[in-house]
Amino acid sequence: MKKRFTLILMAAMCLPTATFADFVVNNIKYAPISDTEVRVTGGTISGSSLVIPETVYDEDEDLDYTVTEIGDNAFALFGADGARITGNVTLPKTVRRIGAGAFNYQSFTAINLPEGLTYIGEKAFEVNRNLHTVVMPSTLKEIGTEAFSRSGLSYVYMLGDTPCTLGDDIFLDVSGEDENLKSVGFHIVVKASRLADYTSAWNCYADALTDKVPLTTSGELPVYAPFSAKPSTGVTTYCSPMALDLSAAEGLTVYYVEAVAGNTVKAVSLPGSVLPAGEGVILNGEKDKTYYARIADDQTAQLGVSNCLKGTLARMSLAATDGDSKNYVLCDTDFTLFSDADPWRRYIRQNTAYLPVRADLAPADTLALTLNGVATAVKRVNTFRCEARELYHTLDGRAAATPSHGIFICKNRKVVAR
Repeated sequence: MKKRFTLILMAAMCLPTATFADFVVNNIKYAPISDTEVRVTGGTISGSSLVIPETVYDEDEDLDYTVTEIGDNAFALFGADGARITGNVTLPKTVRRIGAGAFNYQSFTAINLPEGLTYIGEKAFEVNRNLHTVVMPSTLKEIGTEAFSRSGLSYVYMLGDTPCTLGDDIFLDVSGEDENLKSVGFHIVVKASRLADYTSAWNCYADALTDKVPLTTSGELPVYAPFSAKPSTGVTTYCSPMALDLSAAEGLTVYYVEAVAGNTVKAVSLPGSVLPAGEGVILNGEKDKTYYARIADDQTAQLGVSNCLKGTLARMSLAATDGDSKNYVLCDTDFTLFSDADPWRRYIRQNTAYLPVRADLAPADTLALTLNGVATAVKRVNTFRCEARELYHTLDGRAAATPSHGIFICKNRKVVAR
């Protein structure tokens, strides 16, 4: 019996081990690392952004895989495929590892590092000059040597309660610039309750560590506004990639949009002092003033009410009409119908918000904003929405077919003719 068992065992050991070939789906390359998981090894990017799916199907093997890794040098600009990514990178929540050099020398402006990610390899994001902020998930355990060196980083947000292990020169020669290429310095933001722990563990970055998250109310105009146009108030849309505790931001009021009724956008104060991640909101404070929030201890916070505003964490293309909805953007103190006439400026900025409204409920191109029932103050200098064919009136009510210098009324708005 023992001899028979030995022969069976030897025969089993001689059987070939199952292997699975690499495959390509939608121009993205995958290599199986088990019978259920794959690693992304590269690909030719069609378009400016990259979206990695959570699962992928190999037709040849008739198998479904879960995407758990981004391989070494997978999307390095000078790697095998050499594809330049100029938009955003979206990773699935299933990714656990990002390999060495995976995205180095790239040009994207935003990437989500999902909860569940544990490892970032050396030089993974080296020389990413357009990447100015990044949020590190609470699950991260290790960051490799020079992972973000010579990048455009100015703010790194650490959600973890426990400092992760660092290689050498993680943030070597980062630019300390924001998305407008303004020098703001380099900051590593951690939870207030964990600042002492990080300062002790990461003493080489003690000067950069802080618990303050900046929120600046500089006002807002659409991307297609002329460079000469300036907001007149501090009313600004915002979307945070993480839950924020606003209790220390004294003087700043935060609103969500409860409803759109006729030509009025009804915004009401945020319930509580925590702004959940991913919610589009309106900030109202002194113009060009920076307030400071903190990373919330509870990152699972929910708004708990219906919010009409849609937040965007990365720069995205937008259309004036999308299916049955019209899309509006904040234009100083009103919401105006988004203009997609210029193909080079059909986008909204990252960390902002827009307002989709059902077309049958949006009769006008301009919707007046009220904050807790109070109309926002009039109004900015408008030199780009009214055209010569529109009807102008002087302040005393007289028609002015071709206005010259002065203040006029057009579409119920104050404008200045220059």
